[in-house]
Amino acid sequence: MKKHTKNLLAIALLFSVFFTVNAQDGAKLYKQNCAACHKIDKVSIGPPLKGVFEKWKEAGEEEMLFEWVANPTDLHDSGKSKMAKEVWDFSPMTMTPMAHLSKEEVAAIFKFADTPPVAKEEPKTETKGTTKTKKVAPVGFSTGTIVFLIGIIGFLLIALLVLMNGLKALKNKDNGGNKIKYEEEGFGFLTKSVAIEDEDSILLDHNYDGIQELDNVLPPWWVWMFYATIIFTFIYWGLYQTFGVWPLQEEAYEIEMETAEKEVYAYKEANGLLISAETVTQLTDEASLAAGKEIFDGTCAACHKADGSGLVGPNLTDKYWIYGGAIGDVFTSISEGRANGMPSHKSQFNELQIQQIGSYVKSLKFAEGKEPEGDLEK
Repeated sequence: MKKHTKNLLAIALLFSVFFTVNAQDGAKLYKQNCAACHKIDKVSIGPPLKGVFEKWKEAGEEEMLFEWVANPTDLHDSGKSKMAKEVWDFSPMTMTPMAHLSKEEVAAIFKFADTPPVAKEEPKTETKGTTKTKKVAPVGFSTGTIVFLIGIIGFLLIALLVLMNGLKALKNKDNGGNKIKYEEEGFGFLTKSVAIEDEDSILLDHNYDGIQELDNVLPPWWVWMFYATIIFTFIYWGLYQTFGVWPLQEEAYEIEMETAEKEVYAYKEANGLLISAETVTQLTDEASLAAGKEIFDGTCAACHKADGSGLVGPNLTDKYWIYGGAIGDVFTSISEGRANGMPSHKSQFNELQIQQIGSYVKSLKFAEGKEPEGDLEK
């Protein structure tokens, strides 16, 4: 059991160091701590970070830069730093203290700011109404890739040692000259439990007031499940973080949103829901005119009368139009409403329905009614 514990601790230590190295990634630290107020090479709430370290170094205050990041107010109030006063005067907003960052992490951030990775861009792919540019990670063996591979090799070596030591211990372990007798029937191979009558073989020597301890091994099912979780972690990390085979959450969200936009666009295009005042055409088929008449009778007739001759609203059957009589003008009047009291109907009807209403209005025959309003259209 003690050997197993030491081996497991060794794996955990390697795993911890592996992630600690990864934590020094300047890009991630910048994004987590600085991106809200600072751009790399542009003025934002705070000054750009590119070249900052070199400026403080030229002023002979590179060590004070770490003090500034940890507690800017204290450094400024001390009056010992010329650069602190310069940055302080740049913006009326006080910089948030970053005392939780180590000196190495701060250095990693400024190193990233001076040499940010350049992402390659794929050609822009356009869909009607949207333009997307997808960034591609630079190709090559980055520091993260190398660390990942070293971690994998180290893990495999430790796992091999653990396996060899474990098998040897299970086969040859002897306590007081008695070979350990593990139960093999049923699920005994999963637990490596020892029968009660054979517990003397794993009884430890020390005795505390008549209380003795059994040196049971960790159940094999638990040990291998633990190894499996570590292997899964490396695979998951490699696929998502290092090699970018699968997208991280933010990229996955962007991909899903782009896919959804395309699906919505395709649906609207297939169902005639991408019509605007600039693209609308006058429909003449009976089905479309009948659909337009049904909506007109239920909504528009209250102001324009059922025959379109006008009541509160103007006569729609003559050749006089206040806001234009072209199908595009009629579409806009129905969709957006007009200042003379015509309400907007775009929340009630979709683009196809508004096209059907407008087409029905344009198909109306002349009817005596309200006096002409607007301009005569020839």
